[in-house]
Amino acid sequence: MAISDFISFRTFQVLTSTIPVPEFVPAVRHTFNDYFVFDLNVPAIHAALYLVYYLLLEPFAAVRNLPHLSYR
Repeated sequence: MAISDFISFRTFQVLTSTIPVPEFVPAVRHTFNDYFVFDLNVPAIHAALYLVYYLLLEPFAAVRNLPHLSYR
């Protein structure tokens, strides 16, 4: 299979990673190692909004299930 076969399987997070963020959003870049870099971009803001929405929607269940959302 060629890489072009996987183009139709891109997700929202991948497709929006190149959208420039507004000027009022701080430029955050954290390098964990040569292959893993965190940039504060549209997908990161989108994921943070979903997490905050989840915490506000059902606080007890969100705190109880929070370890499942972590990287441990």
